[in-house]
Amino acid sequence: MRTCDLSLLTIPLVHRLLWVIGIAHGDVSFHNIMFNPRTKVAVLNDFDLASIMAPGAPSPPRAGHTGTPLFMALELLSDEAKPRFYRHDLESFAWVLFYASICVQDGRENLDVKPIRDWLMLRSPQLRDAKIGFLFGFQRNIYVEKWLIPTLKFWFHKWTED
Repeated sequence: MRTCDLSLLTIPLVHRLLWVIGIAHGDVSFHNIMFNPRTKVAVLNDFDLASIMAPGAPSPPRAGHTGTPLFMALELLSDEAKPRFYRHDLESFAWVLFYASICVQDGRENLDVKPIRDWLMLRSPQLRDAKIGFLFGFQRNIYVEKWLIPTLKFWFHKWTED
């Protein structure tokens, strides 16, 4: 496994530790995860939307829709204020992985890729509906079949290697 892979795998672990000690990041997104090839260290940055909560609390005290909509959990993409739970940020990591798998090729980011291109202009409730349609549509989606499933299998095997 490459150093970059190992370093990036620490981000969800550190994120979990922060949550347990009472810091909810609130904006897990592709551009808030960085890797420095010189130091070989990955970091989760941009804590301006973070919330402080009691250590071990299931949710920050304020309900709200903080975060980058493209990477937010489906449940939070609504007009109704809902509490943020750890599972929401974990879902954001899955959306980051999906985004990276279809928008980054040869180290370059390309936003002119369906469905991302279409999703960038949507407001939260419409984005939620578009994401649900993408994931659970009646027709087998080519992105799910060709990119998402193989990418998730690849990372699952990386995470479970000895």
